[in-house]
Formats: sequence, C-alpha cells, structure tokens
Amino acid sequence: MHHGRLVFHHGEGFGDVERSLKPDLDTVYLIASCTKAFTTAACGILVDEGKLSWTEPVQAYLPAFKTKHDPEIGKRATLVDLCSHGTGLAPVDHLVAGFFDEFFHDDREEVSIAASLPVTYDFRSRFLYNNNIFGVVGHVIQEASGRSSGTFLRERIFEPLGLSRTSTSNRETPTDGNVATGYSVLDDGSLVTWDQSALEDGQPQGTAGYVRSTVRDMLTWAKAVMEAESDDQPSSFNREVNGNGPGASEQVLRQMAYIRTTKRPMIDEKSPLENSYALGWFRHMLPSSWLGSIGPNFGL
Repeated sequence: MHHGRLVFHHGEGFGDVERSLKPDLDTVYLIASCTKAFTTAACGILVDEGKLSWTEPVQAYLPAFKTKHDPEIGKRATLVDLCSHGTGLAPVDHLVAGFFDEFFHDDREEVSIAASLPVTYDFRSRFLYNNNIFGVVGHVIQEASGRSSGTFLRERIFEPLGLSRTSTSNRETPTDGNVATGYSVLDDGSLVTWDQSALEDGQPQGTAGYVRSTVRDMLTWAKAVMEAESDDQPSSFNREVNGNGPGASEQVLRQMAYIRTTKRPMIDEKSPLENSYALGWFRHMLPSSWLGSIGPNFGL
C-alpha cells in the first residue's frame, strides 16, 4: 500500500494443500496475536467515551481480579499494564490449552485463573508476553460495553470500517470455501491440519487471538489506523452518528496515537535501536533481530 492505495499483492503457496487453494486478497486466515491491536482499539473507543480509563486499576471494573501471589498487582494494575504485558505474572498457555487451542476451562473462569498466576518478575519491572492477561482485557471490554468483546468489535470496528470478511468466531467465518487451513509440521515432515480454532468470542483468551481476517481487510485496517493516529489529515473512516444532526460524524478509531506509542521496552540491550511494545503493537527499528520474537518465524 502506498499513500492509501494498493500497489502490489501476492499470495505464496496454498491456503489449503488438499484443495490446492491458492490464496488471494480475500482468503480468510486466523490472524492470532494481531488480534491484540483490535482489542486495544476497542479499549481506545471506550476510553474516549469515558467508559474506561487507561490508568484506573482494572479491579474497578473486575473486582475478581485479586492477584493471589502478590495482591498489590491486582490493586494497582491498569489497562496499560495489561495491554503492554507489564504485570510480571507468568504466562502458562500450555497449562490451560492443548495443541489445537482447546481450552481446559470455561471463559467464566478466565479472570480468576489469571489472578492465580504465579509471579515471574516484579510488577512493571519488565516485558513478559501473556495471553492469559490479554484475555482478561476482553472481560473489561464486556463489563464496560455491556456486550461480548467480539460483538463490540463487529459493531464498532469491523462493520464501520467495511471489514466484511473479518470476524471473531468459526460460525461467522465466510462459507464460500476461501478459508485457509492451518498446519503444523511434525519431525518426520508430515502435516497435522488445524481446521477450526477454539479461539472464539466467548472462549478463554479470545481477545488475545480470536480474529479471522483477510489481506484486503487488513490493508483497510492498516489505512484506518494510520489515518486515525495522524493529527494533520482528515480521515476517510468516519461514520454517521444518529441523532446528532445532518452530516454529523465521528472517527471510528480513537486514541490510536496513544495506543501505538511505546509503553514498555522488550529487552535491555546496549543499542540505540528501539525494540518495544505499545498497547497490542510491537515497535521495532530496523535492522532488528527481534522481529520474530513472538511466533514461529525466529529467523527474521
């Protein structure tokens, strides 16, 4: 994309090996942790509307978030701490979920399980990626908005931006067959298919990774984000506001400049180049050896 216009696109390999499905702009993929940027955008809307605060302790919205091993974390942790991986609480993904993201507990237990996580580092002392904690953010969104986090994303972000093939559940995934299948490669080179993820709206850790989307929709999203965080140009992503007079409109995405600025360094190294985390966004200055730090692309 150049100046908001698509200038090149290319799909590599197959979206589904068995069907020889060649991916295109509209092939649906589970985008996993790229979900976190949508989650914090939802928080930004609610903060802008006065329904949430970045700096208020999360216990104000979720009294059950009383951290067992260090009560001070629960008393002090804010949305900024949760969304920038700064609580110091241990990530235990493989204790609560199986190989195919099948979870061993109910979504209603998410907050209490997160509050029972052991402490790895002192509160706010360093970056520690934690999907359990990002799942708690979904409950904050639900508490503040009165609807599930996935419903909020659909109504306040996906639909206003025209992300017509983006969703947060298997049941909302398009049925036209243009949907990629996930694969894991075993040591002997054989493939294990991953057809439908258990990461869904209403399930544990949803807001850490439940969004499904396409290249076309993600390019639209990227353009909307860049316009929303720019102070010197009008955005094309406004929506009409009912009841506020003819022509009244509002920006779909809010607080984006704040959301995408550095909140926590990822590492402590002797380098002038930035490798940090904002709210749901990684920030890297190139060249960087940390581009593949979260995920399977360790060679980047």
